Amino acid sequence: MMLCIGEVFDQAEATALRFEVDHLRFEDGRATAGWAARLVKENEQAHGNCDQLDSLRRRIADRICRTKYSNWRCGPRC
Repeated sequence: MMLCIGEVFDQAEATALRFEVDHLRFEDGRATAGWAARLVKENEQAHGNCDQLDSLRRRIADRICRTKYSNWRCGPRC
C-alpha cells in the first residue's frame, strides 16, 4: 500500500533522500514473498540487510513521528 503524505520533507531533503535510495542495492521482490504472492509479485525491493537502508528507515520514521501524522495507526510506531 502506498500512502502519500505531504509536508514531511522539504524539496532539498526529499532530493537527498532520493539520492540515497537510488544507491541502495535492490533485489527481486519475489525473494521474500510468500508462496501465493511469489506467483504474481513483479517488483524490486531494497535489500533488507543493509545499514544504509536501516538508517534511511529510521530517519524517515522519525520525521513522520514529528508531524501531524504521528497518531495514524497505519504509520510507524512512534
